[in-house]
Amino acid sequence: MTTSRILDSFDRAILRILQRDNRTPQRSIAEAVNLSTAAVQRRVAALERDGVIARNSAMVAPHALGLAITAIVDVRLTDEKAATVDRVKAQFRADPDVQQCYYVTGGPSFVLLILSSDMPSYEATTRRLFAENEAVASYHSYLALDRVKAGMDLPMRAIREQVASAVDLIVHQSRLKDGSRRITHITEVERMEGDVITLQDIFVYDASLGFDADGRSLGRLRPTGLRPKFLEKMAYSNVTVDPMVFATDRM
Repeated sequence: MTTSRILDSFDRAILRILQRDNRTPQRSIAEAVNLSTAAVQRRVAALERDGVIARNSAMVAPHALGLAITAIVDVRLTDEKAATVDRVKAQFRADPDVQQCYYVTGGPSFVLLILSSDMPSYEATTRRLFAENEAVASYHSYLALDRVKAGMDLPMRAIREQVASAVDLIVHQSRLKDGSRRITHITEVERMEGDVITLQDIFVYDASLGFDADGRSLGRLRPTGLRPKFLEKMAYSNVTVDPMVFATDRM
């Protein structure tokens, strides 16, 4: 399952540690990020459940397995019809010699990273995948002379920028003293400022009305008076919202 989970500073700190070594004990992670071990355990479980941590795996040195050839290959197809692209994607995805495969723009149709034990083995792979493939118009190989850097760490700033551009609203739900669950904040994701995602509350839960005779909360969501910037996106899609919805004096 994958969701648009918003990563806070603790999530990002935990991910930085796990990307360096996913065998790091959770007790050590807790000490490094200043959380309890139980809190780290809950956060890691949530990151796995929400698809942020896609899987746990070991990075193996290719030379240790006798894979001396690393080739980057750009591939051009005979056409870009959906059926052709999907068929070639399936072929590349299923081939064990293809370590990574990207469908790209800007010239080539695909860029592949291929590992082989020696040149005869690599030649056999190129013949099977490209030369004898009717969907492939041409391909070019680039053989790596030195493995300067090969990591799995994702840049946290890029992740935050992607979240800030993809998510407009966050709806917060909390359990109140009466045991009920209520929406307590509706918050707009505004933009990136430096390394921080800036937020602004559009509606907040007003609990000042207290409780009724049965102990149930009489509170309600109230506008903060701030007009969300995403209304421009909605207007562009011909969706209009009455501005009075956000007025503080409408209640």
